[in-house]
Amino acid sequence: MDISVVIVSWNVKHLLGPCIQSLLDDAGNYSLEIIVVDNNSNDGTVEMVQKQFPSVILIANKDNPGFAKGNNQGFKIATGKYIFILNPDTIVKSGTLHTLVNSFENDPEVGIAGPKLLLPDSSIQQDCARRLQNVGMTLFCETLFLNKLPIIGRAIEKHYSFPYDHSKAQYVEAVTGCAAMIKKETLEKIGGFYEGYLHCGEDLELSNSVNKMGLHNYYTPYATVVHYNKGSSSQASIRISINSLISNELFFKRCKSSFSAFLYKSIILYIQMPMFISFNFIRKVIGMLSKDEYIRRKMMFKAICEWKPISSNK
Repeated sequence: MDISVVIVSWNVKHLLGPCIQSLLDDAGNYSLEIIVVDNNSNDGTVEMVQKQFPSVILIANKDNPGFAKGNNQGFKIATGKYIFILNPDTIVKSGTLHTLVNSFENDPEVGIAGPKLLLPDSSIQQDCARRLQNVGMTLFCETLFLNKLPIIGRAIEKHYSFPYDHSKAQYVEAVTGCAAMIKKETLEKIGGFYEGYLHCGEDLELSNSVNKMGLHNYYTPYATVVHYNKGSSSQASIRISINSLISNELFFKRCKSSFSAFLYKSIILYIQMPMFISFNFIRKVIGMLSKDEYIRRKMMFKAICEWKPISSNK
């Protein structure tokens, strides 16, 4: 088998079907196996795949083990030389698979190849070529939002988050796990995704592991995937928000240092959260925030302060 595509899905039947079809349309002369790992969807995903795409290998989980564990299930049975990790809320454009495979065949130092990601309005999803998560990014861009300032904001964002020209093929610190191709032998050496992550972080650690192996994360704008960004994450925003923060702390611990993890958590709890609740209180007072939304955000604030994971089955 040339390419194995692993897609972890949860309650996105309406997006998964077009995603699978776009892969079949782009396969060309490649032998292609598509592995869908369904994390206990209740929207008829399993039945849709079985009926419309009988050639797809389907793993139907009885619970929701999460993104990392779900992908690892798919990796274990994948037989392709290359494994394409793909979100279900995507459409693969013509020539993408060929371009990604060629990235490896033309350059033996490529460890992961990532395509250009476009949002539905055709704008670039910038994290398709990004730096690894760092404390400066957290403080200046994600907490103080200095990247939104006029004149100097773009320079700040470029330095800490997205220093790359998305119109050029190049080595980058990290690509996103939304759409990334890796050789099966490389993935086996790394050991797949680390399953301790609750939401996000596993793809950054994968990029970091590739760097440590002496290989490169490679971004190419000549392969294109449209990302609708309306998949499973949007269905559980509070859970995803909390678990993402905890996962980022874990990334710092595993890939940076314990001190970096301490700084990250301190920024979130003692700078970002007080600003968050103060800003939302002001919006509530002046009538810019509904009572229900204000209560929801207070619940989020409380959950973050407790710093406890929320089960993916809730």
